[in-house]
Formats: sequence, structure tokens, C-alpha cells
Amino acid sequence: MLTERQGCALLLQVFAARGYALARDVRFDEDGLCFDIDGWDAAARVGFEYRTHEAGDHKDLTDAELAVLAARIDTGDLAVFVIDDTAVEDEDELRRYAHQFLDAVAQRRADGRPPRGRAGGTTKKAAAKKKAATKKKATTKKKATTKKKAPTKKKAPTKKKAMKDKTVRP
Repeated sequence: MLTERQGCALLLQVFAARGYALARDVRFDEDGLCFDIDGWDAAARVGFEYRTHEAGDHKDLTDAELAVLAARIDTGDLAVFVIDDTAVEDEDELRRYAHQFLDAVAQRRADGRPPRGRAGGTTKKAAAKKKAATKKKATTKKKATTKKKAPTKKKAPTKKKAMKDKTVRP
């Protein structure tokens, strides 16, 4: 089992290698959720909490607070990798889980689902309105292009002069 110091050092390396600039031991206090987070990139709204009995993390982040945090993670408001020291056996396993988490965060963002809320994303309701408006515009455009054109007057055929064959033949 990894100590608080070992686990946090490893996670800092993994997150930094993936482009995150994490501050250590930050007081996270938003919308009634308040705890000391081990690593936090405020700009990206991504971080980690390595929970150990050694550091007293189980008292700092209660089960009720974990549920609130999980709900916020599910909405995309933020992305926090929360892992208990008893869930991993060694550094390789912790590293693998961290990469899986960061892959999921990257995939979510690549799919156009950035963190919502304070990060400037849209709510489900706003996204549904936008989708409906886009669909309506597409239907309107389609109707406009399928209208029958008014008949036009045909011009009288013009007489063309006969051209001589200029092809060179052997």
C-alpha cells in the first residue's frame, strides 16, 4: 500500500505529464462542498484526491460529501479522480487507474462535452433548445431549396455557321 506522500507524488507526475498544472493541497470550497483536495487545476477544473487513513482524508471528505462530489462529476461541472489507498496495490496500478481517468476526461472533452457549470458549458435544457433550433433551420433550408422554379421564356435558337473540320489526318 502506498503512503499519502507516495501516491500524491505519483499522481502529480501523471497529471503533469498529461498537461495539467495542479496546485497541491488546495482548499476546495464550492456550493457547499468543502474539503482539502490533494491536487487541483482550477483552470481545467480537474484534480485528484488520494484518500488515506494516514492523512485523515476519510474524516475530511465524508460519504455524504463524496455523494455530492460524485453528482458534480456526473454533470461535468468538474473532474476529480478520487481513489482510496486500499483500492490499489502498487504504483503501477495507481498509474494505470489515473491514466484511465484522464483518458475518460480527454474523451469527454473531445466529444464536445466540456465541463459544464462554472467552466462555461451548457445545461441539458439549453443544449436541447440549440439542437431543436438547428434541426428547424435545416428543415427550413431544405424546404426553400425544393420549391418549384417559375418557368422561364425560351430563347429562339440561333443559327450557327458551319465550321470546317481542322483535324489533320494522315
